[in-house]
Amino acid sequence: SVSTELKIGGYNSSIIPNNGADMLLSFEPIETIRGLDKANSETKIVFNTHPIVPSSSDKAYPSVDSITKALKENYKHVLPIDGTQLAIDAGSVLALNMVLMGAVTADDKFPLTKESVIDAMKNNLKPKFHEMNLKAIESGYNSIKG
Repeated sequence: SVSTELKIGGYNSSIIPNNGADMLLSFEPIETIRGLDKANSETKIVFNTHPIVPSSSDKAYPSVDSITKALKENYKHVLPIDGTQLAIDAGSVLALNMVLMGAVTADDKFPLTKESVIDAMKNNLKPKFHEMNLKAIESGYNSIKG
């Protein structure tokens, strides 16, 4: 499991304190649970509902519905999306990161706009990947904005 913390703005530390996150973004449900120490009642929780089950695990993966239900009972802003399917529909499961970036830009308080994410994608990826990633960003955005 890999965890990355990102602060945008003038902060003195790169570490987000417990209960201090404005947003929690996760590639899969259990990863969301692992990050909840950073969340508070106002944290926006955006997560991919498709489980990534470790091949080394012999334990049953909990029901995604039960995870989602528990999150919604304890947090105000829970935004589950089937990012894996949206990425596949865009052209490749590898576009999941762009689906999730599109989803978080749907939040008006997120400091990056969808357009700035699209510009960054175009400036950093080969042109042959632009169409797929644009579809991924748009589908993530639309899954939240509706």
